[in-house]
Amino acid sequence: MFKQWKKFKLWLKMSFFLPAAYISAVRVAKKDFGLRYEVARIWANMILRFTRTRLEINGKENFPSELGNLIVVNHQGSMDAFVLFSAIETPFSAVGKVEGAKIPFLGKWYKTMEMVLFDRDSAKDSLRMVKEAAKQLTEGRNVLIFPEGTRSKSATLGEFKAGALKPAFIAKKPIVPIALIDSYKVLDEPGGSRFVVGVVIGKPILYQEYEGKSTQEVTDQVKQIIQTMMDKKEG
Repeated sequence: MFKQWKKFKLWLKMSFFLPAAYISAVRVAKKDFGLRYEVARIWANMILRFTRTRLEINGKENFPSELGNLIVVNHQGSMDAFVLFSAIETPFSAVGKVEGAKIPFLGKWYKTMEMVLFDRDSAKDSLRMVKEAAKQLTEGRNVLIFPEGTRSKSATLGEFKAGALKPAFIAKKPIVPIALIDSYKVLDEPGGSRFVVGVVIGKPILYQEYEGKSTQEVTDQVKQIIQTMMDKKEG
């Protein structure tokens, strides 16, 4: 009961930010993508401070300086997007569910950040998502994707969908694995007043390293890398 009350209070307090966040998204919608990203990071950092969340980031040196990378991350909770905007200095777009754009106030940011939205229940729309994400990668845009497709709300990795990595295969671009640790504890299972979320950035897997392998083989490899980073950080 205490956790539910804590969760309700956190979401209630965050709701006071939403109108201002919406106005901010509208004002920068037509600005340069880099500027939009910096504004998104400002809001993310504000949310982190407000929820008393501190990040422990490891492996920053592994993030490629070249653009056009598929960033693959485990999906733990509602805080993940804010954590990633704060942790990753280089601009990225992301793949997300079409329902995300319908979220009151926050949905505007999905459009402002040019997210690739798709209907998970539509095979045709999933194919379109893969092509659109690959196009962004080819054009030099970093694209982030959660291969689990939904929040685990726990420290356990869910199934990684092989189709999530297809944009990298098509665009022949590097895959950057990132592990989130304890992100779910902030808004999904809150039990304290201060939180520490781990972000571990792994070494990029170049196209030359996975060329010739199946998407399932590479998906299993990336999942194991993320699991290992989580285990090492938690241990």
